Amino acid sequence: MEQKNYVWFKRLIARGLVFALLFGFAVGVIQTNARGTVKLNKTKVSLTVGETTRLKVRGTKKKVRWTSKKKSVATVSAKGKVWAKKAGTAQIIAKVSGRKYTCKVTVVQKEPSRKIYTFRSESLLQEHYRKHGVEMGFATKEEYVAAANAVISSLAALHKLEAEDGDDVYYLEATNEIVIVSTDGYIRTYFCPNEGKDYFDRQ
Repeated sequence: MEQKNYVWFKRLIARGLVFALLFGFAVGVIQTNARGTVKLNKTKVSLTVGETTRLKVRGTKKKVRWTSKKKSVATVSAKGKVWAKKAGTAQIIAKVSGRKYTCKVTVVQKEPSRKIYTFRSESLLQEHYRKHGVEMGFATKEEYVAAANAVISSLAALHKLEAEDGDDVYYLEATNEIVIVSTDGYIRTYFCPNEGKDYFDRQ
């Protein structure tokens, strides 16, 4: 009886050792995996000038040191907040326990807002569209207004102030299109003058 108990006890100890070894191995794997998951929440980000974003190092509670490789383009705070300063690219570095994690920040210039011009009233728009827009080939009055704005914003357009009223006059010589905008910011007319550039010169 004592011999059987002794054998049973040895088996129990052996099983316990196996379990302990397996448990220790599992804990080691979990800890290794935990260390392996340390990473930045973003490795690439695009911002417009003036925008901000927050970077975080995941998988660790250790102290993070943040630096920017190009502060003129983007800066970073001690807590990982990034500010976009001017157009360009910059590397934001997070350093943890001697290891470095990098995020590439691309900053683009914010496009200036462009004013959309229209006629002073719907009735004036309808009148000029029927008189000029249809003849110019526009299917709708909305297309007519959009084309007038395209002339106004074109870098190729000639520009002058009307001698009589001081209104803005825009003329595209390549397509013979002219737009006159009142001093208070409304389209007065948009058409193709029969006299071409001579009409623009006389304004």
